[in-house]
Amino acid sequence: MRRVPDVIDCWYDSGAMPFAQWGYRGEDGPPAAAQRFHEQFPADFISEAIDQTRGWFYTLMVLSTALFDSPPFKNLVVNGLVLAEDGKKMSKSLGNFFTVRDLLEQGVPGEVIRFVYLSTHYRKPMDWTDAKAVEAQTILSDWHDMVVGVQAATEPAEKVVAALADDLNTSAAITALHDLAKAGDAPTLLVSARL
Repeated sequence: MRRVPDVIDCWYDSGAMPFAQWGYRGEDGPPAAAQRFHEQFPADFISEAIDQTRGWFYTLMVLSTALFDSPPFKNLVVNGLVLAEDGKKMSKSLGNFFTVRDLLEQGVPGEVIRFVYLSTHYRKPMDWTDAKAVEAQTILSDWHDMVVGVQAATEPAEKVVAALADDLNTSAAITALHDLAKAGDAPTLLVSARL
């Protein structure tokens, strides 16, 4: 690995991404770079955690507006943070983070990891705990036992569809699935969970 000698500021470099990634140096630069830039700019969407508002999102917008009088992206997807059990943001610098691979190596099934993540609305911080993983495993196991051998209903529950149509509110959709399970409506639970 070699340090790039010409770094003004890490946020400036990050904000230059929409044009720098193509080697675009203006219309007098390499024609292929200019063509690629114009084909790809602005980006269809970018996605990052809420903590990037001050850094990356801001510098993207400032540089793009100053240089091109245009936003650098058409859509922005912002997710919440993942918190450790003590309520602090998981971070490499704090040494309190783990990867999905770590969880898988500990024997946590992938569907349990997905369920815990999807149970938290993306606009809110998610706190991962072993207790939440155990609870998710129990819920998924109970739902599985409930729908084994059941003929699925023809239509999913309207509450599940509405929740997913509402800004992909997966936590509300999972709440609606819980309601179906409590009501003993296995056919609708089965077809709705497939969404």
